[in-house]
Amino acid sequence: MTIWPFNLMDEPEVTGFDREERRFWARTEGCFRVMNSIVAVVALILLYTVPNQTAAQTMSTINRDIQQLNHSLKVTT
Repeated sequence: MTIWPFNLMDEPEVTGFDREERRFWARTEGCFRVMNSIVAVVALILLYTVPNQTAAQTMSTINRDIQQLNHSLKVTT
């Protein structure tokens, strides 16, 4: 008797409970796949937007500091 491919006739008859259990796990697996896809998309969005926002804040802070320095230099001269 070979293990693969196994003969379907050797398996016991599938009960209704087994079918429902397989459906449950198929649905659960599908939900996990959808959830993983959503998490991956959100992670990619955050990966590219958060550093850009931080860079924008840094640039605005640098620009503000430069303007303050320019103003203080104009006042002192």
